Amino acid sequence: MEILTTGQTLLPPTIHPDTGVPYYWLTKDTLFNTAINHLPTLTEGHLQLLEEALAPWLPKRIERVTQQTEVSEPVNDTRMQAYARTVLAAKVRELAGMVNGGRNDALFNAACCVGRYVHHKIITPAEMENALIGACASAWRPSGRA
Repeated sequence: MEILTTGQTLLPPTIHPDTGVPYYWLTKDTLFNTAINHLPTLTEGHLQLLEEALAPWLPKRIERVTQQTEVSEPVNDTRMQAYARTVLAAKVRELAGMVNGGRNDALFNAACCVGRYVHHKIITPAEMENALIGACASAWRPSGRA
């Protein structure tokens, strides 16, 4: 198993990108046949030791100090709803104007972008769904028709 600094973990039979050789298990015990309570636990102490061992090859950490600014007034629900609806309207216009493919990706991206406002209960799921699906329906043209 290889754990990369990007957070990606590679397991057999994944092919190593540089060597072209698949990873393989060194013992008969694998993650597929070992109960989770028999796996070793990686503690904060282990991580600290690993970081110390790798320190010569790691870039130096840069401590960044950011200046905290005061917010003059808290954002109220009415302003946040207006903003969320403006974002939603922009995504609706974008989807409604699409005629040449790419709508599935654009719809996914729009749902992700607007979804944060649904998650925080600023707008309702139905409001987002109706607006986005309506935009796609308005732009849909059966093939062979103008």
